[in-house]
Amino acid sequence: MTDGVEGATGNSSHRISGLCLIGLGCLLLLCVVGWPMYQAHSGAGEITIFSKYVGVGVLLILTGLNSVLFGVEVLGWLPNFESNLSDIKLGVWLRMAANIGVAMGAAVLFERYLSSIGYHTAF
Repeated sequence: MTDGVEGATGNSSHRISGLCLIGLGCLLLLCVVGWPMYQAHSGAGEITIFSKYVGVGVLLILTGLNSVLFGVEVLGWLPNFESNLSDIKLGVWLRMAANIGVAMGAAVLFERYLSSIGYHTAF
């Protein structure tokens, strides 16, 4: 009977950590997307963006959503120096690859949007 309780608690803690990841991702996106968008719409001559952090923010949100929806299995791919990569299920690999693709796509789309309203990326 205690096994069911422990399983529910473990699953619950992963869902709570997923909600924390969603919150961190939203906060990060507020800083790295919201502030430049505000500057752009205020007519600033030059704005600074960190497109890598846009991808990280989106990735945090997606990982948090996956953790809330799928529980323990999602955060199991994080390296802890005891995990064997061959033990990770194909579905987890596919979700991870899709999340990374969406995050990279979001960063590119944000840069393209800023470019379309007259701001260009300088390296």
